[in-house]
Amino acid sequence: MKWTLPSSLDAGGKLWAIHADFRDILDIINRLTDINTDRQIALYVALALFYEDFDAMPENCFEEAIKQMLWFISCGEEDDGTPAHKMIDWEQDYSMIVSGVNKAASCDVRGLKFLHWWTFISYFSEIGEGQLATVVSIREKRRKHILFASAAIPTAAYPPDPKTTYTSPGASSGTPPGLPSRPGNPRPGSRGWKSRPRLQGTAGISRC
Repeated sequence: MKWTLPSSLDAGGKLWAIHADFRDILDIINRLTDINTDRQIALYVALALFYEDFDAMPENCFEEAIKQMLWFISCGEEDDGTPAHKMIDWEQDYSMIVSGVNKAASCDVRGLKFLHWWTFISYFSEIGEGQLATVVSIREKRRKHILFASAAIPTAAYPPDPKTTYTSPGASSGTPPGLPSRPGNPRPGSRGWKSRPRLQGTAGISRC
């Protein structure tokens, strides 16, 4: 299948003709990624735009039809379940994308009556170093920086302060049960004196 350009897909044991032009697919992607549209509605609209005879398609074929549509949009690549990070915005990056694609195709693809989606993506993949590559690189670095900055080590991951002593639930220090207190430096063996807790299981834990 990858060595051909599909013009129809199987759903429910029947081949259904599809709109395979790159402009149709970009429109479908835009609708599927619209956060202001309910997901179920977006999928229904996408199916109607993708399959030429969608009105004749039985509802029991919808689930398979959706899988086939997403498979086609991903150019025959299977979904491995790994969340994808959006580095390209087909609408926002339009001018940079069309410039790179036109250069790879040696023509203005917008003037073509039909250009299969998979062919369009092949041209898109040929875009080398340039403004688009720079923008994508910056976005990726920013995403990684945000993830790094938002990652916080839980307090519980730090070893307890070796200078901290603990009072029993019935102690008169006024400290709520279970919370550490710092009673100063009482003489060993005197009333209220407790040995410092020994650290266990903290090997390998760093404060930085």
